[in-house]
Amino acid sequence: MGTPVAKRILLSVCLSSFFLPFMLAGVNAVLPLIGTDLHASATELGLMGTYYSLGLAISQLAGGRLGDILGRRRVFLTGLSIFSTCAFFLSITENKELFLALRLFQGIGASLFNAAGLALLASVAPPSALGRYISIAGTAVYAGIACGPPLAGLIAWQFHWRNLFLIIGIITALLTLLIYKGVKEEWRTSKGEPFDWLGCTIYAAAMAALTLGSANLHQHPLFAWSSLLLSVVLLYCFISKELRAPFPLLNIRLLRRKRVFGLSALASLINYSAFFGCIFYYSMYLQVVLGYDVRTAGFILAVQPLTQTITTLFLPRCLDRWYAGSLASFVAVICGAVIPSSILLGTGTPLLDLRGMCVFMCVGVCLFCRSPTTLLMTSAGQENIGQAAGVNGAVRTLGALCNMIIVTVTIGFVIGYEPIVTADPKDFLQSMHIDFMIFGVLNLMAVACSLVRNKN
Repeated sequence: MGTPVAKRILLSVCLSSFFLPFMLAGVNAVLPLIGTDLHASATELGLMGTYYSLGLAISQLAGGRLGDILGRRRVFLTGLSIFSTCAFFLSITENKELFLALRLFQGIGASLFNAAGLALLASVAPPSALGRYISIAGTAVYAGIACGPPLAGLIAWQFHWRNLFLIIGIITALLTLLIYKGVKEEWRTSKGEPFDWLGCTIYAAAMAALTLGSANLHQHPLFAWSSLLLSVVLLYCFISKELRAPFPLLNIRLLRRKRVFGLSALASLINYSAFFGCIFYYSMYLQVVLGYDVRTAGFILAVQPLTQTITTLFLPRCLDRWYAGSLASFVAVICGAVIPSSILLGTGTPLLDLRGMCVFMCVGVCLFCRSPTTLLMTSAGQENIGQAAGVNGAVRTLGALCNMIIVTVTIGFVIGYEPIVTADPKDFLQSMHIDFMIFGVLNLMAVACSLVRNKN
């Protein structure tokens, strides 16, 4: 399974990867309790998730590139330190404005350790176990999403929501100490090269416009669409600038020159856009249509982390002989069968059917995060590992934001501006069915990308 150093890094990367989405999914589940204590409005509660997502979005590419220049271990430790420090302060702050600022910086810290951590993992993993290492780390991300609502709800219910941040702060501080004391070697492939600050600024502004535009589609449509248009313009400027830069933040030529790398990134972006939506709708379906509270819905969907754990422990060893591209296409077919079947969910659907869909979806997700990510990291070349890790985090964030736009626009047209939890179940089902059809089309596009990539 690797050297002691590799095992320490694997443990740290997996736990940090778990807490990255947990701090979004879990905190969203206890927002009403936070709002009561901080006297926050509904808009301010929404911003608590938006600011964290914004922090994630603006620093993904920077984390990978800084790791190449300054050292992957150093950037990983910096990200963990920022994340942990913000968690401690979030557990004690009484000021809602400071709370929002801390959420932004916590997201920045998470994006740094996410990009640098995956590159660090690829640097120390034995070649024969690279796919298994990436599979375990990738599954930890989805485990964080699935475990967020039930685990955070349980902690807040038994103790207090502030203990949620305190516990995570303690664990990530211990992880920081583990890497600082237990790993002394440094890995960097671009020592002495300049950092592309202008490109980083343009990309950060584009991600800020995209995130804020997505989050305000319901309440401020004019501002939202203006922001989304601005994000497109800024992304065009970013790509144009990176094509001319001698030391780019993102090597656009690498995406064009190495087609397996470029197509793997595109397939990942498309699939993340669909997966995040399925997880969101399954949870909302239980609450809006079947009438369960968020804690009960979380426990019903506990089949997701259980399935992920079993899949991660047993399937990678059985599938190591498979070519990753063929595995990715097989995964897309599995998800392509599950997503359209979700259109059949209605007011009288048995819970057993929903759980069956979740099981198949989770198996697909676990295999998915193994194969395209493995191809993404290995096809870029060892000298581009940092950039590949940044791209992997960026496509995941972009996929989540694209999903937010799809879901928000559909719900806005069908339900209007009424809160989802109080919407008419028939209207909610209509919007859910429309989006699952969209997700099915996205899945077909991902299959096409996988088939074209396999030829290369």
